[in-house]
Amino acid sequence: MKQEVVLGSTGAGSYQYQLPALMNALLGTKFKIILGFKSVNEENVAMERGEIHGRGGTIISWEITQPHWVKENKIAHLVQIGSKPVKGFENVPLVQDLTTNPDHKKAFLLIGASAQLGRSLVGTPGIPPDRAKAIRAAFEKGMKDPEILAQAKAWKLDLDPISGEDMEQTVNAILDTPQPVVDLVRKTLNIKSKQAK
Repeated sequence: MKQEVVLGSTGAGSYQYQLPALMNALLGTKFKIILGFKSVNEENVAMERGEIHGRGGTIISWEITQPHWVKENKIAHLVQIGSKPVKGFENVPLVQDLTTNPDHKKAFLLIGASAQLGRSLVGTPGIPPDRAKAIRAAFEKGMKDPEILAQAKAWKLDLDPISGEDMEQTVNAILDTPQPVVDLVRKTLNIKSKQAK
């Protein structure tokens, strides 16, 4: 909020651009976003060289690409997106909690939904409710399976699955986003509407 912070981004369509751009517009942060990096690894090298101060990333991507940065506290997590904090990062604020404006909260939740939906498992439309319920129950059981948990531990992944019901609530919240909030996000991020003219 007080000084410029330079962030890298792979492009204007990524959350690495969208979140800080929305924060600049709605919260008054001073992020300078450098577009055009080809990968997060290229951004990591730029951070090591001091060319940028940081980048957006998932907890998993940090733990896979730069595990020593996480283990040795060489990076500071400024803010997170999504409907709830990531397990183990409860002290990092959710971006929507940094504003009291209800429309701005909804705008951040709309952008943050990608964090939850980006790695979802989905089925085809029209799955009978009893089958959907059985598939969801099997998934939840699988996420508690000792063999799966052991493999995740070997890969140094912390499983924190989201239930199908919670995913459905996220989708419904996106669909129920008031048009003025959608317009605010589109205008702020210069996203053109794809509606027929």
